[in-house]
Amino acid sequence: MPTLAHAVIWKCGGIATCFLILLPEFMTTKILDGKGRLTLGSRFANQLVIIDDSDATRIVITPAKVVPEHEAWLYSNEAALKSVLTGIQQAQDNRYATQSPDVDADSADDED
Repeated sequence: MPTLAHAVIWKCGGIATCFLILLPEFMTTKILDGKGRLTLGSRFANQLVIIDDSDATRIVITPAKVVPEHEAWLYSNEAALKSVLTGIQQAQDNRYATQSPDVDADSADDED
């Protein structure tokens, strides 16, 4: 069980009863400003995020990266992605081809 770093006392609409909410150490509380904005701190500065507010009781903020549309095909083609990742690993290991590819032979194979 995670250790509890702090507790939050929350009063609901002026009612005298208070609720004690214990938060795990990796969670924190923030107050949105008058325009509904939230600051996450410099750790998240200039990052693209996905905001999932599909559940009225929970907001999930996920850091994201953008893939250009003309490159997106690679991530839906498992064989091509595996080939590219293998090539990158081979290059990092200084394992290069000893001869140039036979483009004409590859083109002939595609026509069959």
